[in-house]
Amino acid sequence: MSKPVRKVTDAQEKENTLLLMGMTGAGKSTIGNFLTQKDVFGSRSGFLSVSHGPQMAKTEKYGISLSVVDTPGLNDAWEGQSTEKTLSDIMEGIKMVGGEVDTICYVMDVSKRFTQMEAEIINYLDKTGDLWPHLILVFTHAAGIGKTQAEQENYLRTVVENEKCPKEFKKLVKNVQDRVVMVEAKGTSEEYQTEKVKKVMSLVKKIRSVSSGAKYTNALFREVITAYRNSKKSGDSTETTAEKVKKVIKVEIKKAVEKDKSGKRRQMCKMF
Repeated sequence: MSKPVRKVTDAQEKENTLLLMGMTGAGKSTIGNFLTQKDVFGSRSGFLSVSHGPQMAKTEKYGISLSVVDTPGLNDAWEGQSTEKTLSDIMEGIKMVGGEVDTICYVMDVSKRFTQMEAEIINYLDKTGDLWPHLILVFTHAAGIGKTQAEQENYLRTVVENEKCPKEFKKLVKNVQDRVVMVEAKGTSEEYQTEKVKKVMSLVKKIRSVSSGAKYTNALFREVITAYRNSKKSGDSTETTAEKVKKVIKVEIKKAVEKDKSGKRRQMCKMF
């Protein structure tokens, strides 16, 4: 089936749009502030949602004019908000930038477990198959898994190669390929922050090449919502996924520790 896409003209080359997506508490708003280097998106620590609706801010850096859209958490429980309502809010966010986006930035807190709900969400997002060329993956709280970029990348590789790693997480990492950024937004130097912003901006540019200049449209995201509605109407369940995740949570990955130069032992974060 042909998909509704629009090609980018030369005049629009510098204009880019980025949609932040992820679970409540993953750090979407913090990353939005990080990218714009402004305190425009509400953010705070804790399990309560900050974003109650889509918000947009603009920034211009390194030759790129970027409109950043923050969205409610995919598991947002604010005032009993349903998953379908949250998905509809994401559609509203896409409408804020003309009904189409260049880049979708999926934010994950690397210090938290990969849950059943997140596995379900990834399966719904995968329904059209058009999401992946537009996706970059940002892991927050990266300092908890390593002091250096090499340590952080090695940790992620170890997680993906583990036989107990949920297939949905493997799918996510596989499909974004090398479009991954590890970020520690708090307590870091200006030099570090500048480096990470440059990295994200370079991936925004790369998305144009990977997606052949096409954009991810509201029409495509509507198919995700339709798939979600159909699964609920038909009574489909994700018990297979749920059981696997529950089993992994019960068994857990054995604590991996390593000695640093000072002789202290550091426990690596557990994602599932």
